[in-house]
Amino acid sequence: MNLPYVILLSSLMGLSIFLSFPLIFSKGIKNKNMSLINSFAIGLLIFIMTDVFSDSSVIIYNGSLYGYGTEPFYDIVFCFAFLLGFSIFYFIGNIRRNGKTIITVPSIIALGIGFQNLTEGLVFGAFGATIGFSGLIDVILIGFTLQNISEGFPIYSSYLNYGNNKVAPLLILFLVGGVPTIIGGVTGFYYFSKDFILFFDGLAIGSILYVILPMFKNILNLEQKGKFNSFYFSIMIGFITGFIVNLI
Repeated sequence: MNLPYVILLSSLMGLSIFLSFPLIFSKGIKNKNMSLINSFAIGLLIFIMTDVFSDSSVIIYNGSLYGYGTEPFYDIVFCFAFLLGFSIFYFIGNIRRNGKTIITVPSIIALGIGFQNLTEGLVFGAFGATIGFSGLIDVILIGFTLQNISEGFPIYSSYLNYGNNKVAPLLILFLVGGVPTIIGGVTGFYYFSKDFILFFDGLAIGSILYVILPMFKNILNLEQKGKFNSFYFSIMIGFITGFIVNLI
């Protein structure tokens, strides 16, 4: 596979996040049950974290000590990136006296998803450079594309949760989440490193974990309104949706 094909296909993967635009801006979703959509997004984000770590664990665990041994250098890289991602976004989220702005939380989610998609692009570009078109690369392309479609919901739900429904800022946030796939695809075509993968995986998990906490807080505040069980169910559906999409 040559570079133009890598750019084309990684663009298809990354920009597929916009396929959720018509659905998330439909009136039926926009005007009711935003808390349920928020819960669904939490479930998706939890799955994304587990999925990202499953990729990192293949690199971190070296099979010694009955399968539980790790590579100390990779441990340091991952933990440093995780702490960096969490700390940076904690600082951004608390830098203002009045707390988070309308765009803060959606931006953090978009960046976290962008970091995760960057690693997907790195993997895709590396496979494209080594094995070209094959059944494996087709599976990777389809799987990453379907997963990226679902990633629009966490960005959107946190954005609309602050009472904002302007298209232009959300368009930028979707680009932040999707374009790194293209950057990763081009980078991975020329250079692939386990250190890169671990670093951006750690950033993604740290940032997503940070943003899930306030989202949970908003849901927990509604516990006394008699709708908490439906939120539990919606989170579960979000996780299962991410799992099923990842299987395809």
